[in-house]
This record gives sequence, C-alpha cells and structure tokens, in this order.
Amino acid sequence: MHLKSKPALLELVPDVQVLHRAVHEALKHNEFYNAKVDFTNAKKLLALGADRAKNLRDGQAPWLEKSGVVVRGYVSKIDGSVQPYGLVVPASFKPGSGKAHRLDVGYHGRGETLTELSFLSGGFGRPASCRPQTP
Repeated sequence: MHLKSKPALLELVPDVQVLHRAVHEALKHNEFYNAKVDFTNAKKLLALGADRAKNLRDGQAPWLEKSGVVVRGYVSKIDGSVQPYGLVVPASFKPGSGKAHRLDVGYHGRGETLTELSFLSGGFGRPASCRPQTP
C-alpha cells in the first residue's frame, strides 16, 4: 500500500519518524546519560516505531484510539524537522463518542539532560503537580 494515496495516513508518518529521530539524535550527539536506562528506552522506541510503521503499511493507526500517554510527532514549520509531543488522553476517551474530554499536551522544552529519547520514554507523561483538579 502506498501512503501517497492515503492522505490521512500520510499525515501520521511523523508519529513514526519521531521515534527513530529520538534514538538517532541521542546516538549522534552522545546523549546517553544513563546508559542502562537510555539504551533500554531506545530499543523500546525503535520497536514502537517499527510497529507503527507496520500499522500504517496495513492502513491502521491504533495509537489514535489509545488512552493514557501517547507519543506523537509533527513537522516543524520553522525547519522541517520532526518534533515530539505527548498527549495524556483520559481513560474515559472513546473514539467517535462525540463526548468532550480534557486532553493534556506535553512539549519537549529544554533541560541539561532532557533529550528527545528521555522525553519520549515517559518524561512528559508524569502527572504535573500544578495540574488543576477536575471535578
């Protein structure tokens, strides 16, 4: 299947590319600050990327219906690079229900040891202490 003929799926390619890019950049810039943890996370991100690539090839995108922490990617309008972001999707989310839900979005930001690898491996998905309480 060619994604060029499926624009909705083609738009999801950054969700695959961002996983590879995180590992590539960590290797390129020697940004493995905790080798045991970072290499384990790198393997997980590459496996997730391969799984998503296979899903897209098969015409599917199951991560769009997942609740909890969901890794996503977008193409920067500034330089064309693929950039990460994360969503915290409520467990009550049901695709197609039409019900409004709260959706928390996490962006990468900056930190001395905050790499895309560590960000995508769960750094954005921790509950924030400043997160407002919902009724």
